[in-house]
Amino acid sequence: MCEYASTKPTSTATKTTIPSGKASGEYDDRSITAGTSCARATIYNAPPLIVDFAESDLALMHHFATATYATLCDQSPSCLRETWQIEVPKEAFSQPFLMHSLLALAALHKTVLGDTNDDNQCLTSAVKHHNLALTKSKLALANLSKENCEALLTFSATVAIFALALPVCDDSRVLDDPVCELAQVATLMRGSATIVRTGLHWVRDGKLEPLLRDGFLSSTCDLAADVQRQLDCLRCRIDSAGYLDHIKTPYLHAVELLTTCFRNIVPFPEDKGVVTSWLAMISPEFVSLISERQPMALVLLANYGVLLHCLKDLWWCRNWGAELVESVSKSLEDEWQDLIDWPKQRVARNWTPG
Repeated sequence: MCEYASTKPTSTATKTTIPSGKASGEYDDRSITAGTSCARATIYNAPPLIVDFAESDLALMHHFATATYATLCDQSPSCLRETWQIEVPKEAFSQPFLMHSLLALAALHKTVLGDTNDDNQCLTSAVKHHNLALTKSKLALANLSKENCEALLTFSATVAIFALALPVCDDSRVLDDPVCELAQVATLMRGSATIVRTGLHWVRDGKLEPLLRDGFLSSTCDLAADVQRQLDCLRCRIDSAGYLDHIKTPYLHAVELLTTCFRNIVPFPEDKGVVTSWLAMISPEFVSLISERQPMALVLLANYGVLLHCLKDLWWCRNWGAELVESVSKSLEDEWQDLIDWPKQRVARNWTPG
């Protein structure tokens, strides 16, 4: 905390002592001549709130606040755009893990745009900030509170977007294993569900409350007839398969979340949070079933691919949906193909909600 010496006005030119700003937090006094009727004050032991950022990171923060933020919320309500552009960076100044995550996204975005003299260096910077964000978030995740819950909710979104973007940041690259990589993204986003359950009242009362509307609250819009038929078909197959409860429950829960996402995306077809919220809310048990490549888990994942395909024009999603559906189709036996005919057709026809 800053400690100030007593202030004593003078009628002649004075010297005001200010900190030199050493990153270590130990300040040397240096004096400058100030105008008349000024005060002499000495500031002690006032280290910067965040001390591990380089000057080059200022350019990344500028890029986030002028360009990258818009790719997370374009065509969304103005309150959400303002939240991403102004309130999120403001929150990041007091939460280093979130700051690193924003800088990672900005650096990766610049790499994709080719807006840098050295793409490899920018990509290296992106990965560095992403890893630092993950490391620094661990303590906050273990100590969820009113002070950090908004930053953690935002962080869970930005770190997942980074994980989606990294494998497709090169136009020529094909995803190596969409199923495995998406399971990893879901694991990264798992904290979102905990935050929504535990800290919902804190977020609702805070400045980042618009982020809650971005996918986590349910709409009452009717589903398109073909979507409703497909979801009913999935439920029917799960109910009739004779699964034990510990397997059946995660499957049905995943279908209910798909229903919510398809319903929410009707009034807000450009809402990125509607799509990514499914990854945040699926159960750990379902993620395990995906990792084990259980056929029904893969079927549900392919149906989620239709939603992902809605974001195909975004730099951080690109062909995720199409490649996911294709990968699942190639891995499933003939007996499961009827359940993924619908996602294959919708992706091929560039399905749009409504």
